[in-house]
Amino acid sequence: MTRIYDDGAITVTPLMLSTRSRIYPLVNATARLRNDPTIIAAAVSGLCAAALVVYGDLLSPGEAAVLMAAPAVCILASVLMGILVVDAVGQKPAVLITTRARSQKIFEALKSAQSAEFRRIDSFIDHPE
Repeated sequence: MTRIYDDGAITVTPLMLSTRSRIYPLVNATARLRNDPTIIAAAVSGLCAAALVVYGDLLSPGEAAVLMAAPAVCILASVLMGILVVDAVGQKPAVLITTRARSQKIFEALKSAQSAEFRRIDSFIDHPE
C-alpha cells in the first residue's frame, strides 16, 4: 500500500492513519488543526499584564521579570506547538500533540490521502470493471 507520510511513529496511507497504539480508518474521517495553545498564551499574557499593572508597585524586580517572561515563553511554546485532531467514525478521536510543522505535514498527508481515495472511487464509477 502506498505510504503518503511515514516518520516512524505515524503513517498515513490512502485508507488509514496509523499511530504507535491505534489504527484509524480514513473513510468518513475528519481532521482539523487546533489553535488552543495560542488562545491560552493570549490569556496568560493578558493576566500577566493585568498583574503587572495592578501589583507592579508591590513586586520585586525579580517577580516583575517573571511576569514579563512568562508571556514570552507561552507565546513561543504556542508558536512551536501543533495539535491535530482526527475523528474517525466508530473510533476515539486521535489527538496528536507535536510540533506545528509536523502536524501541518500530517494534515496535508491526510488531505492527500482522502483526495486520492476520492479519485479512486471516481475512476471506478466512471469505468467500472
